[in-house]
Amino acid sequence: MILDGNKIKKEIASELEEAISVLGESPHLVIIQIGENNASDIYIQKKVEFGQKIGAKITVKYFSGEESEGEILEYINQINHDNGIHGIIVQLPLPDKFDRQRIIEAVSKEKDVDGLNNSDFIPATTKGIVTLLQKNNIEINNKKVIIINDSDLVGKPTAKEFKRIGAEVVICNDETENLQEKTRDADILITAIGQPEIIDEKYLRKGQIVVDVGISKTPKGVVGDVKKELIDEDGHQLELAARTPVPGGVGPMTVASLFQNLLQAYEIQKQEAQEQMQEE
Repeated sequence: MILDGNKIKKEIASELEEAISVLGESPHLVIIQIGENNASDIYIQKKVEFGQKIGAKITVKYFSGEESEGEILEYINQINHDNGIHGIIVQLPLPDKFDRQRIIEAVSKEKDVDGLNNSDFIPATTKGIVTLLQKNNIEINNKKVIIINDSDLVGKPTAKEFKRIGAEVVICNDETENLQEKTRDADILITAIGQPEIIDEKYLRKGQIVVDVGISKTPKGVVGDVKKELIDEDGHQLELAARTPVPGGVGPMTVASLFQNLLQAYEIQKQEAQEQMQEE
């Protein structure tokens, strides 16, 4: 089974468009981009297109990277206090001269729709993975999950969410000892290494569910961490229970999940504002 992220993204887009159409105003997302980065340009464009399609308002604030960190922090503080802005994301990566953690942590928790600031929002990539599996009726509870990524952006929040749902989770990286043995033992394998087709048949077995978060540009096109053509020991195609395509798997789900978080942020902020007015 192919876990088609684009198909579910369209379903989520319809749900969000309907929900936003009755609000009377558009949830407003500010995307902060610091410095030039072609990959960031592409990711931002996808977010802008999706946001416009569902009726959200999107502002892209571009900093050249020549500014001081203080200027950027001042801007974030300003929009933190703007009631007309409901979500803020800082597009990564940042130029080396900036303290990434400090800038991310400057975003107020109630507007941190990327979920990178220990807020109540599930990070968009993590949420996208979970939704993609659940929408395809794939059970997570009591499953053995191996995640090849130990970063704060993907591996750790994804492990936390899968554990919350009830999975047995092991985090690895590409230098983990006996990695092939560990990955073959998984019911669900999530890989986010970012090296083209590094995961081959030696890491996999028949009947697994494989979620490929990695994305790499190669001369033959865009590929993930997992080899496209997988052949078993008998020379036949290795039959996985399910896998995500690259592109078209986790990527679209990440975008859709971000805007689910934006709508949630909008609703929470409006509720809090109403409660505050009633108290006054």
